Amino acid sequence: MYALFAGDVFYPNGGWRDLKGVYQTLTQAQEALARIQSEPDEHGDVPDAFEWAHVVDLRRAHLVWDWHRQD
Repeated sequence: MYALFAGDVFYPNGGWRDLKGVYQTLTQAQEALARIQSEPDEHGDVPDAFEWAHVVDLRRAHLVWDWHRQD
């Protein structure tokens, strides 16, 4: 199981509020990040891209993917 956390550097929600989902594989978590960043929200707006994302292997309690947007 892999937990996807993502957010903005300037406006961190903190901890569990940055959790975007839990997935069976690392690839599924990475694909979810791309999907989340391109789908409209409940108001029909496409959200701004996250500035960072982490995927944590929940079985090992270990960070397995650390991504930061490059401007």
